[in-house]
Amino acid sequence: MDSFIKELRKGIDKTEAVKNDIKREQRVLNNGLSSDIGKAVQGDVTKLINSSKSILDIMVRMSIKLNTAKTEFINADKNSFDLKAFQPKGIYRGYETSKGSKEKANPLLD
Repeated sequence: MDSFIKELRKGIDKTEAVKNDIKREQRVLNNGLSSDIGKAVQGDVTKLINSSKSILDIMVRMSIKLNTAKTEFINADKNSFDLKAFQPKGIYRGYETSKGSKEKANPLLD
């Protein structure tokens, strides 16, 4: 989960950089072009900026929710009643039944 959150934050940083580049290009368009084609391109750039903002907001919210979920999962794991009953770092594999009791319980299956 940590690696996913780390990659998500890298994506957020890259998206932020792209958004800044697009804004810079939009300023160039605003200052340099006044034709109909320039206005159409400017409208497309504005739509792209709005889309990137919404994607960035979603990614930031996902990162926050994942980090919160990770913290809650760790706390639930620490406070688990079942885990306190077992030795730390032990692997629980269920209860063993003796072979003798299996043989006595199912004598017709042989």
